[in-house]
Amino acid sequence: MTPLAQTPLAHFAPAKSSGSGCKRRRRKPWDTERGGSRERGARRTQARSWSDSLLFACFNCRSYNAREGLVKGLAEITRGIQSLQPDVLLLQETWLSDISLPPHLDGYIAFRLDRGGIGGGLLTFVKSNLSATVIPGASVSNDPHTECLGVEIKRVGLPPLKVLNVYRPPGAHTRKTLNLDSLELDDTTIIAGDLNLHHPQWSKGAPNPGGTALFHWAQEYPAVVHNVPSKPTREPSRARPSSPDIVITARSPVPLIHGWDTLPPWGSDHKVLIFRAARGHRQVLPKRPPHYVWAKADWEEFQKEVEQRSPTSPDLGIQERSDRLSAAIRSAIREHVPRASGKRPHQPWWTQELSLLEKQKRLALTASEGDPFDADKLEAYGQAKESFTAAAHLAKGTYWRKVVAGINFGTSLSFLFGIIRSIDGRSQRCSLPPLLKAVK
Repeated sequence: MTPLAQTPLAHFAPAKSSGSGCKRRRRKPWDTERGGSRERGARRTQARSWSDSLLFACFNCRSYNAREGLVKGLAEITRGIQSLQPDVLLLQETWLSDISLPPHLDGYIAFRLDRGGIGGGLLTFVKSNLSATVIPGASVSNDPHTECLGVEIKRVGLPPLKVLNVYRPPGAHTRKTLNLDSLELDDTTIIAGDLNLHHPQWSKGAPNPGGTALFHWAQEYPAVVHNVPSKPTREPSRARPSSPDIVITARSPVPLIHGWDTLPPWGSDHKVLIFRAARGHRQVLPKRPPHYVWAKADWEEFQKEVEQRSPTSPDLGIQERSDRLSAAIRSAIREHVPRASGKRPHQPWWTQELSLLEKQKRLALTASEGDPFDADKLEAYGQAKESFTAAAHLAKGTYWRKVVAGINFGTSLSFLFGIIRSIDGRSQRCSLPPLLKAVK
């Protein structure tokens, strides 16, 4: 077999959703009406359970053309991808060689394994917005005829997902027991492909020796073959339906995949297997709370609005009165208290290096908010935040040592109090607390 190769794709662009055309109001920090945020959060989590998962498609494309394999059937596969838009596509029997031009699909990265002779071959397409790397040395030991291509996909807040694309020819020389132990199946591994292993537990008809061995191995491991006999994965025109294409995962209290099903074939007698796996946990990125300029508030209008919106009916309970009064105060704050411009007050310990690091942190945060499931972007933001925090701590310490070295009997308490406030990130312009005034 030829060594694994990673090939960029540039032929197919996934269709973009037009959307409803209206923008949903972003929840503000002060929107904490009774029963609101928690219930809305639960509904949002339930509604996005599908959008936060990875869609897999597995398909044997051997039957397109015995000589050209995937190359001739690429048009039909492209049409199928345009309709399905999977995040990960697993193809078996590509029949590609060293001199074959790689198929190009815009928006995807290809991981390719050729047999090196006639037939066979594997391709794994992963969307370019996912972080994926090839797993070196993924193979089935003591079985040179079984081809295996492993790809690891990073997930946010979850362990990486290991996807093994496998093809096992149906010839007599491969009917010996398949050593699946060498694939190191665990709670984060998905084995999918055309293994030509048949058993009544997941396929119609009589079992073959490899299928019987897989059935006993799955009982002992334990593992799960997600196929069901009522949905065969191959329906040839001159033979009975069967299920050579299967999906295997380890048995776990929390299933690794869900939604297993079959779709009509893309021009072949092999159907398309689809299933989903968790993409990751959405990361809640930090946001600065709103800062109001209370000294510039219009308190007369503030009082009028609060009095106008405050509950007056004697029939209301204490809790409802409290909720309505809180809502009136929040509304008055939004209308009559101006917000700060967002500019950072001058800090004597601030340096040019901190300005650069803060800009890098802000850019990394913006990139993470644009794609909250990208583990690399989230890691880059974490590193930028740590660099900025360490540099700010060092700058504050350096400035404080310089101030302490210059303290004498003439140094005022107001000056020292302002310095301490600036190191704490607040404005130096303030009056002394009553306790310090008494000391002074």
